[in-house]
Amino acid sequence: MAVHAPPDLLSAARGALERFRGALGNDPRSTLISISNLALLLADLGRGEESLELASEAVEAGRAALGEDHWVLGNFLSKRGRALRALERYDEAAQAMLEGHGILAAA
Repeated sequence: MAVHAPPDLLSAARGALERFRGALGNDPRSTLISISNLALLLADLGRGEESLELASEAVEAGRAALGEDHWVLGNFLSKRGRALRALERYDEAAQAMLEGHGILAAA
């Protein structure tokens, strides 16, 4: 179920992400966390395609920068699962969420 957020909230989140990107590039501890947080907000707003694009970016960059067993990657995978759930791609969502949970549980 999609929630409603004030338009200025989404605008502020996008602005913060752009400032992080400009200042830090795709730093795994800052920009990538902001990317995944924006992905989660978009999923909650019912904007699954936009959410999935950002969540996938965070997962791919997180894998490269942090490795396969870093807890932050587990968080990114969970948010990718939320994006897939918003698109009603439940099997893929479950797979991403389970992978993320496994990483988080082992951390």
